[in-house]
Amino acid sequence: MTIQSSCVPEASAGQSKPAAISPLAPYGDKRDVARLADMRSLRWVDDQLTKGMPHLRLGKRRVRFDLEEVRAWLKERYGTSRVGPLNDGAEQ
Repeated sequence: MTIQSSCVPEASAGQSKPAAISPLAPYGDKRDVARLADMRSLRWVDDQLTKGMPHLRLGKRRVRFDLEEVRAWLKERYGTSRVGPLNDGAEQ
């Protein structure tokens, strides 16, 4: 049985592309959390840690996240309200 990491780049046409977060992997690192929230910056994840994002600290420097807990925390903290018109600006 082969175990593959969700952070291993895929090679396609000479470009490396990060793999999607595996639904079977319950824990992730800062890159996985940034990808989950569709953010490009790991600094954003650090900022969320100071605001109370749930995490597991393994040792002095290693941090891991339960991705389901993070998803629930983000939904609770930021909500899912719509921004902008429902009909994409088309008038009827």
